[in-house]
Amino acid sequence: MAETALLGGRIRLYRQMRGCSQIELASAVSIRFAELTAFERGRARICAALLNRIALFLEVPIQSFYADLPDQQLPICSGRR
Repeated sequence: MAETALLGGRIRLYRQMRGCSQIELASAVSIRFAELTAFERGRARICAALLNRIALFLEVPIQSFYADLPDQQLPICSGRR
């Protein structure tokens, strides 16, 4: 997914702008180094709660991760089960 790669690239960009290593960030948000690497490379999707912890640690607004991401056409839920 292109969005996953863009989001991961932004995590890496903001981490580098803050001068933080992957090991430091992974430790700060309680994930393994390998997980962070997968997120940054766009090989794994990240949950909203973890992205929020990353944003708080890097001191960037969570909205900045989503700025200019391509819009998706999502199916509309009917509300029925």
